[in-house]
Amino acid sequence: MIKPSVKNLEDLDKLKNYNLKEGRIAVILEAVKILSEKYGKKLPIIGSMIGPFSLAQHINGDAWFGNLFTGEEIVPPRFWTSARDFNVAYAKAMVENGADTIAIIDPTASYELIGGEFYEKYALPYQKKIVDAMKELDVATVLHICGNTTNGLGIMDKTGVNGISVDQKVDIKTATGNVKNAIVVGNLDPVAVLWNGTPEEIAEASKKTLDAGVGLLTVGCGTVSMTPTVNLQKMIECAKSHTY
Repeated sequence: MIKPSVKNLEDLDKLKNYNLKEGRIAVILEAVKILSEKYGKKLPIIGSMIGPFSLAQHINGDAWFGNLFTGEEIVPPRFWTSARDFNVAYAKAMVENGADTIAIIDPTASYELIGGEFYEKYALPYQKKIVDAMKELDVATVLHICGNTTNGLGIMDKTGVNGISVDQKVDIKTATGNVKNAIVVGNLDPVAVLWNGTPEEIAEASKKTLDAGVGLLTVGCGTVSMTPTVNLQKMIECAKSHTY
């Protein structure tokens, strides 16, 4: 497991010889294979990964944003290229094991945190490389960034992803107006609605989101493990019965 102890390029070089057939990654790849063999003909098999900006930040540690914003050489381009290369290799491995969709989760690339200029420079090119690699394999991609990404949706759309997942802070109608190519995915509140809500409240929230023009109804962020099954079933039922 990678620890946030990479302070220079020599430290980064020590991570080059990772093996996708070992450790936690190997377990995930095996899980993807099992799911694909069991459900692949009925359901999409979605593999997910932390995006290149957030991965580079985790590798570099707590000083990341300070170093980045002050332009110190401690954050050279190789941090991003190394993260990107790992992401591409990992995505391809998941596809080989049966994934037909790849979700890129890049929370610290949030527009709220780094703004448009830094996003276009330090996140967009590296996310796009993953998307381009998946396009060559005819595999769909979804990009999720936490928080209110409204002002950054147009930039996220430049990655070429098939879907942009937005969380509950984003107004769906506004989002669909800001995204020209990808479909907007989201965005029921995972806690207030899906976990703590009643099926009736979920039906109401689902209808509101669907009527606002969401392309694919789902949770706005990670699903709470204790979410009642009936609540998830109600969301799916609403999506299936909605007239587009």
